[in-house]
Amino acid sequence: MQKKLPLKHISSAGLNAVVDHGIDDKVSELMIANGYDPKNHKARKLEGHMMGSADLILVMEQGHKSAIIKKYPEAPLPLEISKSFN
Repeated sequence: MQKKLPLKHISSAGLNAVVDHGIDDKVSELMIANGYDPKNHKARKLEGHMMGSADLILVMEQGHKSAIIKKYPEAPLPLEISKSFN
């Protein structure tokens, strides 16, 4: 995504991330299929302070969207489900 939006800061974090571990195999396959190298990616847990600078939050499923809205009501909108995971 960073290659497609070079003027934007792109980052990743998960609700239940195992900090400093690699990414999910499905996500890794999607990244490779789209020309990205996932080998240096390290997991981070989503925290409230990350919401302040976000213009967009992409989630993998409706349950993630609901959990973020519940836990972080200050989350910016749009909060969208990525079509890559549907």
